[in-house]
Amino acid sequence: KTYGETDKQLFDVIAFPISRAIERKIVEEEKEEMIKQLKELNRSKDRLFSLISHDLKSPFNSLLGFANILTDEYDTLTQLEIKEYLNVINESSKTLFGMTTNLLHYSSLQLGKYECRPRLQDLSSEVNSVLIYLKDSIDKKDLLFKNEIEPETFAFVDKDMLNLIFTNLITNCIKYSHKGEMIKISAEIVIIKEEGVSKVRITICDEGIGISDENLKKINNNEKFSTPGTNKEYGTGLGLLLVKETVAINNGSLQIKSETGKGTAIFITLPAREK
Repeated sequence: KTYGETDKQLFDVIAFPISRAIERKIVEEEKEEMIKQLKELNRSKDRLFSLISHDLKSPFNSLLGFANILTDEYDTLTQLEIKEYLNVINESSKTLFGMTTNLLHYSSLQLGKYECRPRLQDLSSEVNSVLIYLKDSIDKKDLLFKNEIEPETFAFVDKDMLNLIFTNLITNCIKYSHKGEMIKISAEIVIIKEEGVSKVRITICDEGIGISDENLKKINNNEKFSTPGTNKEYGTGLGLLLVKETVAINNGSLQIKSETGKGTAIFITLPAREK
């Protein structure tokens, strides 16, 4: 059966308002989704600014305060006092640098401007370079750090992101450990049968204060929060959030096991080679 010319004209009259109504509905739904995303971004921005304004003040105050003492009272200070104040300035500067680096990475990831370039990276070598950077903090608490990763244990990952992952996780271990405790990092190659690929599983353990169940829930929900370390060290609360995002970007996974007062174990799984 075929439609006549009158039928076609009738269909045209009916179809036009229906198609416009469908179009309006699609635009409306897209607008609602965009508004929802903008509201979430705004909430995220407010939380971020709240953390920055609160947590960046402490290292800045410390840095400026001791710099002023050295400037104004240099002639009356002993060599021991000068050395002590310079150590505080050095620690505060490193803390600020770490916070700023995290903020820049976080901004790049949120704006989608960071290009992930995975290559085979030697995990043991990368951990050692991070340990050299954090040596003062480790020595200050007299911590025993064991790098048990065998040389030439590789992961297929972006080098800068791997450095960010290790720096943030090891910094957290130092921050939440008591004087004289041990931090240990190891790695092993595992076969994921379901995926038919080999991956490297990295384990970082400390004997520190641990993470409460409430804070573990916040981490799992990607909430930004900051808690002081055993020596009242400060942070922006972005470290673990960045680690989770960068691990995911590199096709990896992260798991945290912790108990208050009994330390924390972090397990990271990354591709062991290029697919």
